Parts: sequence; structure tokens; C-alpha cells
Amino acid sequence: MKAWYGRNINTIVGLKLQFRSIISSVRVLFFHSFYSLTALCAIVLVTLRTYKVQFPHSVTGLLAELVAPPSSDSTIYQH
Repeated sequence: MKAWYGRNINTIVGLKLQFRSIISSVRVLFFHSFYSLTALCAIVLVTLRTYKVQFPHSVTGLLAELVAPPSSDSTIYQH
């Protein structure tokens, strides 16, 4: 009985450790892919901007709002 109990505890602990390592590796992969994707988008935007590719106005406005920090002289819509 004692050997069976000890073996089950070891199995449960082993599964927990394995699960934890899988979660951490998935987390690392997700963050690496997120940062590399962001860097890739930034490189593409800078390259297109350098070669003076004309974006539609809505796309550039959206990207400018996302990239640029809000400034004090930005237009404030008042009702």
C-alpha cells in the first residue's frame, strides 16, 4: 500500500512539473513571437515609409494614432 501511494505521489508531482514546464515554454514562445511580429511590422512600416509608399489616409491616420503618443495640441472634439 505504501509503495503504491508513494509511486502515485511521484507520478502526480512529475505530471505537475511537466505541465508547468509546458506552460512556461508556451509562454516564452508566445512572447517571442509577439515581439518578433511587432518588430517585423515596425520594420515593414519604416521601409514603406522610406520608399514613400502612399497609404490610404485612414490606414496612416490609424497607425499614426497607435504609434504617436498623445500630444497636447491634438484636436479635441467638443459637442
